[in-house]
Amino acid sequence: MEGKPQTPMTGRLPRPVRYARILIGIQIFRLIGLAFVIGLRNGTLPATFVIPASTGDALTAVTAPIVAFAMGRGGMRTWALALVWNALGRADLLNAVSLGSLTGSTANIVANYSFVFIGVTAAVLFHIVATALLVRKTTMDYFWAQ
Repeated sequence: MEGKPQTPMTGRLPRPVRYARILIGIQIFRLIGLAFVIGLRNGTLPATFVIPASTGDALTAVTAPIVAFAMGRGGMRTWALALVWNALGRADLLNAVSLGSLTGSTANIVANYSFVFIGVTAAVLFHIVATALLVRKTTMDYFWAQ
């Protein structure tokens, strides 16, 4: 298979595509963001933080396996979908961190939801690395060969 791009028809997925699929699919862990709803119900976190943060995390988590699976099909639209999905996931994280700071919830989040710092850091890194893998030449050759 040397000399021509690998496609679903000619063999295995290129390594960068496989790694990007893993990094995207693993974002299902962001369902843990729904834990903020408990803080809303207890009255310890404001709705102005919880609703956007939990909704964004849940949407990202639920769509992660769908995007990861679709990447195996190839095609320019799938490539664009993966890039847009990564951009929206990063934007959601930035929004959640900003809202946590602006609503004055930071101290409560640190005290009661310290696991968030590991999750947010991991999610940001996964999005950045997945995006870097998606814009590699071998990855673009794979998707554009469809």
